[in-house]
Amino acid sequence: MIEQLKTQMMSEFRKTYFDIVLSVDLGDEDVSPSATIRFYSIRDEYHIIEYDELEEYNQPMLICNIVNK
Repeated sequence: MIEQLKTQMMSEFRKTYFDIVLSVDLGDEDVSPSATIRFYSIRDEYHIIEYDELEEYNQPMLICNIVNK
């Protein structure tokens, strides 16, 4: 899924840098498991979620960078 979205973003938004963030909520007895995909444009080298901050999250997360040239 991530690779398909990455390919689509690269073709539609040329010369734009993006982070695709996939986060997973494992759920509990009251909440069903779910996944969320977010797209963030990187401006002035600012990332919404920095790699060194990933340890602060208690649910699984994957970040994929898209660099279009």
